[in-house]
Formats: sequence, structure tokens, C-alpha cells
Amino acid sequence: MDSLYEDFKQRYKDEFTFEGVGKFYEISPEVVKAPLQNLSESKILFESQFHTAAFLHAIISIEVGIKLVVLKPILYSLAIDNSAGDVLYDQTFKQKSLENIPKIYYQILEDFTQLNFKTNRSGCAESTIWNEWIELQKLRNEVVHQGISVKKADAEKSINMASYVCEEIIPIVLDRFFYHIENGVIQFGSREHILNREPALRKTQSEVE
Repeated sequence: MDSLYEDFKQRYKDEFTFEGVGKFYEISPEVVKAPLQNLSESKILFESQFHTAAFLHAIISIEVGIKLVVLKPILYSLAIDNSAGDVLYDQTFKQKSLENIPKIYYQILEDFTQLNFKTNRSGCAESTIWNEWIELQKLRNEVVHQGISVKKADAEKSINMASYVCEEIIPIVLDRFFYHIENGVIQFGSREHILNREPALRKTQSEVE
């Protein structure tokens, strides 16, 4: 009986979280714009040889992408309403670096997506995603508090990580909750749904022509 109760409680918890995350994406479709825009600006600045500025925009893209698009929906799913979610977000990790956010949010994320930033790597990187974040955060603090200039290689490394967050991590998370990015905003439908939809759209367009 105890095992059945625990199983029911876990399934209820998972369904509650799933629905809460989906509701967040439904009412906040533009939350993904900030990380995408900062990544775009970072690349433009990098091409213009403004490496420090490019680095800072990439860092913003990473932090905002993980905090607002990946973790905040999980936090909101645990709150009784949006107002409580706002308060919880402000008190829990709005002003904190990624490594100082309570572990429970990363654990819930892993439970739903199998994303473990402390073991996973971005592409062919030697370090884990987590260690890359810590390294970039340390450099970011030196830039902000000591006024140092960022080298081209470090700016490029930050852009690569921001790209990985926006083009790999965020889409994986959205897809798990049956959402995707389209026209710069979050929309309902998994990536599989979109892939299946595209041939139909092309067929319809050809018939019209």
C-alpha cells in the first residue's frame, strides 16, 4: 500500500509540474526573446571586434536563457499562483548566479529532461556545461568588477555556450513540455509535431500554386 501511495504521489507531482510549466510557456511566449536577442547582438559585436561587449551579451544570453526560459517555469509550477511565483523567483534566484540556484530546480529539470549540467558537455567541449558556466561567470565578475578586457578566444567561447543554450538546451526543454520556438516566440507543439506539419504545409502550398 505504501508503495502504491508513493507511486500515486509521484505521478500527481509530475503531472502538476508538467501542467504548471506548460501554463507558464502559454502565458509567457515572449520570454525567449531576451536570450535570443542578446545572442544575436553578441555575434554582431564579435564580428565588429568588440570582444568584451560581445562576451557580456553572451553571458546575459546564457543566464537569462537558463533562469527565465528553463528554470523559472519549474519554479512557477511549484507556486500557488503567478503572484506567488514572482515573489518566489525574486527571493530564490533572480539575483543569483547559476551555480548558486537551489539544486532542487536542477533536479526537477533533470527528472523531466535528463539534462544534467554537471555531467553533460556542450558538443566536443572537454569540460562539463557546469564547469564552463563557472569559468565564464568568474571571467564575467572580473570584467564587471575589475574592468579587464576580454580576449577574442574567451568571447568566442561565451558565444559558443550561449548558442548551445539557445539552440540546444532550450529547445530540448521546450520539446519535453510540447512547446517549440517559432518566429522568435514560444508556441505549442513538439518538434516532432512541427516536422510532421512541414511536409503537409509544403504540399498545400504546391497545390495552391
